Amino acid sequence: MLCSDGWGGRGAAVAWTSGQAVVQTGGVEIEINGDAIRLGQLLKFANLVTDGGEAKALIASGMVRVDGEREIRRGRQVGIGSRVEVDLPQGCRELRIVQLRPVSGDDPTSPS
Repeated sequence: MLCSDGWGGRGAAVAWTSGQAVVQTGGVEIEINGDAIRLGQLLKFANLVTDGGEAKALIASGMVRVDGEREIRRGRQVGIGSRVEVDLPQGCRELRIVQLRPVSGDDPTSPS
């Protein structure tokens, strides 16, 4: 096992929408707009790697798990509710994928 089993639910959130970072404050929750994000993009967005090549190497090394299973595909779609564990030299990082929350005052049902 790479990381601990516990999910503390702590930490700041970061958001991913249409390929653009909305808020990036670090932490374990990654907010996405849509149903899924590619694993390589997730690792880059969470600042665990700097580019796609580094993501590919990290994933190929067997140090990444999605929902407890080792994952070797950089293009793997990671969906809402998934937990990604990454074993790094500085320690384990756990990311949890959550749905992008609307900004206070936004009504998604009102016409633009």
